[in-house]
Amino acid sequence: MVRRSGSHMQTPVVEIRSLLIRRGGRDVLQVERLEVDVGEVLVILGPNGAGKSSLIKCLLGLARA
Repeated sequence: MVRRSGSHMQTPVVEIRSLLIRRGGRDVLQVERLEVDVGEVLVILGPNGAGKSSLIKCLLGLARA
């Protein structure tokens, strides 16, 4: 998705749509939409078992959704 910011067109450096990660027959993580633009800072925060590590592994290509 390309978005207009001021007079510039921006493409997110990270874009996730409809991500579902299942482990052992249960949903571990579900992300409908996530976009991170150049210069933005993203914090991944949550309790144990919320899917933080699963999201990072998927983004790095170390795990499959």
